Amino acid sequence: MLLGLGLGAMVSLAVVIAIYGVQPGLVSVAHGGLMAMKACYVLSLAAIAGSMLMPMLRPGNLVPDRRSFFLLPVLLLAGGALWQTVTSDTGAASLWLGSNWPQCLLRIAILAVPILTGACWAIRPQAPLRLRATGALAGLVSGSIAAAMFALACPENGLGFVLVWYTVAIAISTVVGAMIGPSVLRW
Repeated sequence: MLLGLGLGAMVSLAVVIAIYGVQPGLVSVAHGGLMAMKACYVLSLAAIAGSMLMPMLRPGNLVPDRRSFFLLPVLLLAGGALWQTVTSDTGAASLWLGSNWPQCLLRIAILAVPILTGACWAIRPQAPLRLRATGALAGLVSGSIAAAMFALACPENGLGFVLVWYTVAIAISTVVGAMIGPSVLRW
């Protein structure tokens, strides 16, 4: 599984660097903390989904119900977004809508494709039984990793933007995974 995700993530990272570029000043104090928050949010979603996905790869294993764990990163980021909105000199609309949300959705979805492909390649021989749920979790992991890759290039630093648009992009990847799971993951 790590090999499939890793290979897909390397392709996505290469696309980010070659096509979108990396934010200037990414490691500066002004951008570094916000970048870390973006990464922590999306990678925590990937970790939770991955912990649910791994047991599904073997027939007969019970799937841990950890759906409530997703609330913690969402609520933490929502609290940070509200705090940023209240304390910022920038308009609230720009912190939540940004200036490039359509590109964000499209780019994260595109970056998720190689990662989801690698995940499906790794999952199929494992003989999962619940193909739609397995596909959905693979899509959620892939979308979350893709969002972390895109964060390197994304100029938007509003936590509300991340909460809304990154989450919607990850949800799109999750739906795609659920749709293709029954046909692609059948063994």
